[in-house]
Amino acid sequence: MKAVKYSYEEHYSVIYKWWKGHDWTPVAPGILPRGYIIKSDNGHYICAGFLYETVGTPLHSLEWVISNPIIDKRELSKGLDLMFKSLLALTKRGDLIMSFASNKSLIKRYVENGFVEPDQGMTTLIKVNK
Repeated sequence: MKAVKYSYEEHYSVIYKWWKGHDWTPVAPGILPRGYIIKSDNGHYICAGFLYETVGTPLHSLEWVISNPIIDKRELSKGLDLMFKSLLALTKRGDLIMSFASNKSLIKRYVENGFVEPDQGMTTLIKVNK
């Protein structure tokens, strides 16, 4: 299993199908920051995640975590761990990495990778400035 740097040309069609497979609205490709897609040893993709960086602060946002909807759960678990490790390696000691999640299994995986859950029952609000 290996972490591959996300490339729009190579990977967007893959993760687009995953979003559709989960009945989620696909994220527009122009807003995806750098990320990793996890590839199994036998060549299929497992999951992906993306890391936003802020300018002038040690704050990062780990977002748009998505998985292959037909992947084996044990393989997904290992893939998510590698994705977290790969994305966190892009940050520096002392940086703050936050994320938003509603899926209980994914939240558990975050916690198992060192995240804490200070808030529950939150709603994410987004506005596109026009």
